[in-house]
Amino acid sequence: MMKHVNPRKGHIDAKEEEVEKGLFDEAMRGELKSFEENKVLKINGVRIPQKRRAMKTRWVLIWKMKGKERKPKARLVCKGFQDDRKNVETYSGTAAWWALLVCFTFASSQGWTIGKSDVCTAFRTASIHDEVFV
Repeated sequence: MMKHVNPRKGHIDAKEEEVEKGLFDEAMRGELKSFEENKVLKINGVRIPQKRRAMKTRWVLIWKMKGKERKPKARLVCKGFQDDRKNVETYSGTAAWWALLVCFTFASSQGWTIGKSDVCTAFRTASIHDEVFV
């Protein structure tokens, strides 16, 4: 497994023994269920055309600290460098720091309260027009 430890966010890599004990099974099922609910995948009955390749996937399994409690977190990720489509632009939109600063300044001037949220399916709901085989 690759290292994905991020001590600032409280992320700790899963150990092989923990995975073998099934501690991440529910988190992996939840990830696959999210793919299904967002209609990201077609499972079964898909044939890969000639001259196309299927991209390989792997699980990223970490423990995420929520207070003093460890919660298993699973993400199924593709190795995008294997994509055989040509001239594909990849873009994952994130706000620039100055845009956030403007929003925070405006909210503060209006006396508004600022909150934070975690959108875990944001990149699964973007539509693409090409077929990608996994």
